Amino acid sequence: MHKNEQIFDKIYGAWTGMIAGNNNGLFFENKYQDQPVEEHIDGILTSVNRYQHTDWAFNVYDILLRYGGMADDDTLMEWLMVEEILKLGRYPTPEELGQVWVKNLNYRNFGEGRHAIEQFAKGVKPPEHLDIDSGIPLTEYFKDWGICALIYNEILGILTYRHPETVRSRALEYGSMVNRREGCEGAVFGAALQNAAMRMDRVTDIIEYALSELDHDTVFSQEVERAYATARANTDWKQARKDFLSALPEHHIADAIPNAGLVLLALYFGKGDFAETMSLSIQLGYDTDCNACTVGGVMGAVVGEKAIPESWKEFLNGIMVNMIWDKWDQYDGCQRYEKYAFELPEKISIKELAEKTMKAAEIVSK
Repeated sequence: MHKNEQIFDKIYGAWTGMIAGNNNGLFFENKYQDQPVEEHIDGILTSVNRYQHTDWAFNVYDILLRYGGMADDDTLMEWLMVEEILKLGRYPTPEELGQVWVKNLNYRNFGEGRHAIEQFAKGVKPPEHLDIDSGIPLTEYFKDWGICALIYNEILGILTYRHPETVRSRALEYGSMVNRREGCEGAVFGAALQNAAMRMDRVTDIIEYALSELDHDTVFSQEVERAYATARANTDWKQARKDFLSALPEHHIADAIPNAGLVLLALYFGKGDFAETMSLSIQLGYDTDCNACTVGGVMGAVVGEKAIPESWKEFLNGIMVNMIWDKWDQYDGCQRYEKYAFELPEKISIKELAEKTMKAAEIVSK
């Protein structure tokens, strides 16, 4: 395979893995904290059959059934970054990207990112908005410990694949749009995993590269390093999960640290097998849509789009739909949907998204 074809297959695989992981993980999101998911997950049918009785699952499955892969905040923010690079011919500044969020996103569809969008709309620049008290205790807590910076910035790993020496600085720059120090280390971890997956084949090498990019004085780094030590000390992923989580201080199910640790466990115990690793990213529980998205991006890049099993990608219909159900109007027996990002098209083929991402990576690598 020609070098450019190989790189494209990795980018295409990363996007396919991210969307597939996110969509499958949505059915299990924040439902498994005390215990893992017992049964193996082998794609969308397993996920849907498990939670088809819930309103949340119905909304997700309705979009998947009618259209194809669905955008979520994990993938939407990264699509916006790619489009802005293509528009500007360079990386946007955090302030410029913040205004892209304001123009595109209904803040009501966001939890942890809501405060940032509201403040950017008022003209406050990042990271100054983080010093403004939202008046909501959980929002203030998430500024330090939340997962948003991790899940919004994995795309940087692809964009910096030619210049891995820049991955940490870029991740900190854009991570500060939603999180402070510990959360920003999550951005570094996610971007570094993805960057390594573009250049390396062995999962342990990918993990160790990502760990090497962290600030070892941070709690984030110390706990994720402990997750790796725990993985290597165990032969059973369930025991490793128990050992890692039980030693953590009190935390929220959507914190960056526990979820980053579980991402690491999934990668380690998946042993380079795409399907097994994806299943584990969901079975390990916690914020499963985010974790399966992260793991999907890494493993999709490692194996390439051509090698992703059909059970994990056929339901996507080769597209990502820019759509979310309108959950703010009173339910009247009919499903209504709205654009998730107002200025993006209603859908995009995953192949086209990969092509755009490859072009964006070429632009910023000059």
